[in-house]
Amino acid sequence: MRNNRNVIWATIGVAIAMFVLVLAQHVAAGTFAERTTYLTFSRSVRLPGVTLAAGTYVFELADPYSAAGVVRILSGDRRTPYFMGFTNATERPRGLRLDASVSLGESAGGVAPPITAWYPIGERTGRQFIYPDR
Repeated sequence: MRNNRNVIWATIGVAIAMFVLVLAQHVAAGTFAERTTYLTFSRSVRLPGVTLAAGTYVFELADPYSAAGVVRILSGDRRTPYFMGFTNATERPRGLRLDASVSLGESAGGVAPPITAWYPIGERTGRQFIYPDR
């Protein structure tokens, strides 16, 4: 009888441990969804191969589980894709506020500035866009 109780308690302990592991994986998986950022630009900006007009756009990791280096940019309503490309991981520069989402590069007068990197809100690391002319 005592052995049966031990087996039952051991089974319950294993079941609880498995539940906690599954719950932890679910919570960790949910953190990637937060890497979607809606950004509104008041003027045109550039990305490799495309110029975005003033407006609202969705910046997100295309597949955070198997291709974290691929960034996708869509229209604000998610109907029109504008960019999908490989990026490099980059650290947020010191002094750049945690609520700042992009960094812009220099450009000549009248030319849309390039977005050099996208930083998901609150993240210390971001994604640096790869420009062929750099």
